[in-house]
Amino acid sequence: MITEDEERRFTKELIHSIEARFPITLDVLNTAVVVCLAGYVIAREKIDKTALRHDFDRELSDWQAGQILKELHYAVIYPHAGKELRAAVEILLEGRIPPSALAVMMEAVIYAEPGAELLGGLVDRLAADYYPKVIKEPVGTPASVNRLCMAVLNPTAGSFYDGVSGVGSTCIAAGRHAGAAGGGLEIFAQEKMPALSALLTVRAYMNGLEPVTARSGDVLCAPAFVRDDRVEQFDYAVMFPPLGASWSSIEWEIAQNHYHRFPYAFACDRSNADWLYVEHLLASLKEERGRGVIGVSTGALFNAGYAPIRRRLVESGRLECVITLPSKILPFTAAPLSLLVLNKAKKKNSAVLMVQADGLFDKDSATRVADQLNDRVIEELVSICESREEKPGISQMVGSGELRQKDCLLLPSRYIQSQTMDTAFGRVSLDFYRMQFWPTLSSRAERIFRGLNISQMAEENEAAADLFAAMKEALGEKVHAVRFTDKLKSHPVCLSTEGGLSMEMEQTLNAMPGRENRFKADVVLELNPDHPVTAKLKEYAVTDKEKLADYAKLLYAEGCLIGGVPIEEPAELCRLITGLMEQ
Repeated sequence: MITEDEERRFTKELIHSIEARFPITLDVLNTAVVVCLAGYVIAREKIDKTALRHDFDRELSDWQAGQILKELHYAVIYPHAGKELRAAVEILLEGRIPPSALAVMMEAVIYAEPGAELLGGLVDRLAADYYPKVIKEPVGTPASVNRLCMAVLNPTAGSFYDGVSGVGSTCIAAGRHAGAAGGGLEIFAQEKMPALSALLTVRAYMNGLEPVTARSGDVLCAPAFVRDDRVEQFDYAVMFPPLGASWSSIEWEIAQNHYHRFPYAFACDRSNADWLYVEHLLASLKEERGRGVIGVSTGALFNAGYAPIRRRLVESGRLECVITLPSKILPFTAAPLSLLVLNKAKKKNSAVLMVQADGLFDKDSATRVADQLNDRVIEELVSICESREEKPGISQMVGSGELRQKDCLLLPSRYIQSQTMDTAFGRVSLDFYRMQFWPTLSSRAERIFRGLNISQMAEENEAAADLFAAMKEALGEKVHAVRFTDKLKSHPVCLSTEGGLSMEMEQTLNAMPGRENRFKADVVLELNPDHPVTAKLKEYAVTDKEKLADYAKLLYAEGCLIGGVPIEEPAELCRLITGLMEQ
């Protein structure tokens, strides 16, 4: 049994030996895949490779390199390949590579006889690690994310479909999952780039997963699998389309080839095609029993422009579950990935399981996030999905009525209160019940300072007690207290808090589901005793109580602006400023 480390080492040695002399291009990778396929066939069919021996001591010409590739194609691969595989090889050999790069491949792959298993692993490693670097587009999905999808769907028999197959890793994962369970899948895939479609065909053959039918073309503009005026339907489907991709440039083509796929998404914003892919996947699932998983961007789950299609999906009952995975789990973006689990066997207006998976991850900074999605985490997530279990901070069943009340927002974090918080000191647990009874700093400070000498600032605060009481009355519950401070130099005012709850933490906690307005920071309006405005306040405290109240409100608003706190009553602030200007 070849280990993953052996695959990586062998792959790096081959790539580095080529890269030392030539840049790694798509044509180089495609040719390497064909050479590996030839070596695989030689090892499996026990072909005598004596006739393939060439003298690589001298520099090969382009013509000689072409002849060698023809030998591999027609003498080795062709007699043992079906129609699909032969066509795939022809696509992969359309480009040209430096002849000496081919010499390196022949020595390492054909003459060194690494064996069929290692060659199969080499092609998988090239697909996962090197094709995305060369293409520089999201064409691959982390193996751990694919394993999670297969564990959730459990496709063991029937048909499987991926409309944006990329390098084919999701289809390979599906075939392996079915094989491990003693079953088998008929796999169908479509990929925009012909070379990647051909790559999947080769990978499937080398993984023993035939039959796999891979076609090229843009699935939104020209779906490859159609029957009459509708797309073909399958038992299972998993798709990871490019997140948040624009479709404004292909709008006309989609309109001409919609195949009854887009009853709602076609009316959505052209800047994000996520919901087009969701509706395509739904149309590609068999009625009454088809199940699928699709990756979408977080914005698609809460953006107001997509509310109508979210409402339609919720009311149809075909949304089984939403799983949000942590940020940076995908190699090409730092954004979180959300998985929609779709089920055409569900009843209309049924509840949706929301899963916020962050709390299950170890959050080890030294380990890639995709690697933290290990067997333990996958098993826990599958257990939650199968049992529909509600776990504090992790999962919550949300009824269709509640979803409609909240504009069908599908962000799990909107319904699940996290029990942890990531800080500079690591992950900490939060006990919201006990936090409500935390002692405030003021209550402790009273014990500490009672009986000590009173400072000059304390004397000034005591002398201005009536002023502060009038300002506090004008501001009501917005502030806990008003006082002078010696920390201000040029500004007349600032806001601070007493106790363990800051204004920022108040906003954060109250924004959590089920905790609206339950937390209140003790806000203090602090004044600069040496500022000219303070002299005005003292004057109005004696001569004009109404003007003092207006100044108190203006100073509170100024403190909010300086502290980055939202203004609660902007219209009132405008009225006060206008009145001040009219004086």
